[in-house]
Amino acid sequence: MKIFLGFVVMFFVLSCSSEQKSTETQTVDNLVQYAQHFSLKKDDGVTVLTIYSPETHHVEQTWVVPEVPYTKVGCFSSTHIGMLEKLGMVDRVGAITNALYVHNPTIQEKVKRKQVMELGEETQIPVENLIKTGCQAVFYSGFGKEFPHAKTLEKLGVSCIVNYDWRENHPLGKAEWILVFGYLMGKPAEAHAIFQEIVREYKAEVERAKSISVSKKVISGNMWGDAWNAPAGESYNAVLLKDAGFDYIYSNTKGTGSVSYTLEKITADCEGVDIWLNTGVPTKKLIVTNHPKMAFLPPYQNNGIFDYSRAGNRFWEMSAIEPQHVLSDYINIRAGKNLNSLYFYHRVE
Repeated sequence: MKIFLGFVVMFFVLSCSSEQKSTETQTVDNLVQYAQHFSLKKDDGVTVLTIYSPETHHVEQTWVVPEVPYTKVGCFSSTHIGMLEKLGMVDRVGAITNALYVHNPTIQEKVKRKQVMELGEETQIPVENLIKTGCQAVFYSGFGKEFPHAKTLEKLGVSCIVNYDWRENHPLGKAEWILVFGYLMGKPAEAHAIFQEIVREYKAEVERAKSISVSKKVISGNMWGDAWNAPAGESYNAVLLKDAGFDYIYSNTKGTGSVSYTLEKITADCEGVDIWLNTGVPTKKLIVTNHPKMAFLPPYQNNGIFDYSRAGNRFWEMSAIEPQHVLSDYINIRAGKNLNSLYFYHRVE
């Protein structure tokens, strides 16, 4: 697919109303298939990227895709780095928040050489240091209403682009945010090709799951403080569990985020559960050290616990752009096959 890149002019619209969203005219069909929080359309001869608020679904930012792509950017979430790695563009990263949460060895080496700057927490980015990096744009996760000092940075020529991949409720919707990076950084055709291959592999895994007759009941999550946080029934992780063929005990709950329950409720609901996923810790000893009562959960007793913690930062960096591999791990765990060669996961022992 040939993609026409628009004018070099780039503009920014923040907190637009729903009326503004409805007045878009003379556009071709949205080039986005699965993601709900951004669109890409040709409008009067230019390619327009529109990012929508997950809360209101109103337009939050609108950008005309530039003819001259960004050559240096700040990436303030590990998933952004994973997407640039897929595009072969990690060399364009000039700033991150904290190397402690980065897996990519190229970026780690550049941090050591002072070629990539660590800026600290997203909400407290020092403007002066960011300007020194020469970054033309920053991609941030939108945890707050607006990126700190956004207006100042924009006046200084730094575009502040919100990324809501983490708010998508379908795994392929999360992965499709690679198109945002592809268009703004001059590799739209490559981004489309990569994403279509992800879709093909993901759908192939869904079909493989259907061919497996093994039935397994599953729970996901762990205790954080006094509450167990599990994926809500309409979340992207619940979609993964469904596509893998699991019987997820909270699949009928509402919401695209998490549901929180007491350990007492979890214990009662876990009767007959075979598999426990995403404990967030690498060993059974650590599980019971934190919460001794978890030793009574059936998956703990039956050695049915699996987690991504040994993959660590690699999981957080790459799982959003490689949902087909997460799905493949889930299917193999359900089938009880290839458990010593899972892509992200391992058995917790």
